[in-house]
Amino acid sequence: MSPFKRPLHVLMILIVLSLAVLPFVAHAQTSPTQIIVNYPELIDMDDALQLGVYFTLADNSGRVVTDAKIKAVSFQLDDGTTHDAEFEQPTTPFFIVLVLDASGSMGGAAEDMRQAAIQAVNDAPEEARFAVIRFNDSISVLQEFTEDRNRAINAIGEVQPVNLAGTCLYDASYEAVRLIKDAPQGRRAVILFTDGKDETAAGETCSRHTAQEVKDFANSVDSRVPIHTIGMSTREQNINADDLRDLASSTGGLSAIGDQSTLQDLFQQIMDALKSQWFAKALIHPLRGPHSAVMTVVLDDQASTRLT
Repeated sequence: MSPFKRPLHVLMILIVLSLAVLPFVAHAQTSPTQIIVNYPELIDMDDALQLGVYFTLADNSGRVVTDAKIKAVSFQLDDGTTHDAEFEQPTTPFFIVLVLDASGSMGGAAEDMRQAAIQAVNDAPEEARFAVIRFNDSISVLQEFTEDRNRAINAIGEVQPVNLAGTCLYDASYEAVRLIKDAPQGRRAVILFTDGKDETAAGETCSRHTAQEVKDFANSVDSRVPIHTIGMSTREQNINADDLRDLASSTGGLSAIGDQSTLQDLFQQIMDALKSQWFAKALIHPLRGPHSAVMTVVLDDQASTRLT
């Protein structure tokens, strides 16, 4: 067995980020200032390992920059070797699980949520395959992965809130990761929408699974997937925005928080991120054992901005 083959699945991707802007920068407020690593992957080749990283570029507010142009990407391993990477905006199949809240508190916002989710499906990447999960006290897979957007939209239409039903947020998230684990090879994303915390109508914990168990499952090698979170805050119901942001950032996802009037924009933010995803890959020859890597992205824009 070659020395670089196994176990390298624990290789971690670390991002070092700085921004040097030359004079006469235009519209600096929309320039990328951070790299969000959605997830890395390693593929055994005949005489090397292929390191691949799915990522998005975002601004200071965490919103994806949809028109960023990349000049170069490279990986530097902890042994000091640097590898120039090929990069592209991929067109491989994209498996997306929509996880939609149907708890009792959603009664006055359910139609707006459904319309925002339907608009997101219609605006999804061409390669998208959707599954739809409805959750409250119970978890229901309304639609397995399908290329037929009408079937996905019909499933969204079945997401009707149940009076006095709770919000088993983490159980629903765990089920979404399970669906992704069993999906064919391809790009992956979970989009989780909620207007509340993980609790029953009586204020007790609703889920059997914990937030940490969801994060561990989403970050495991076989089921690696970013969980993008959308939180709707209302006067009647307070979400735990910090937990939603942590669930997203811990799994390589993005988080969008707002009120009922901004639902369409919140879903659109996440869909823009999926449509603006990048993929970089390079062949590497590490020694056996765990390693870390630093990814450098150089931007090619009118201001000659350099992101490393």
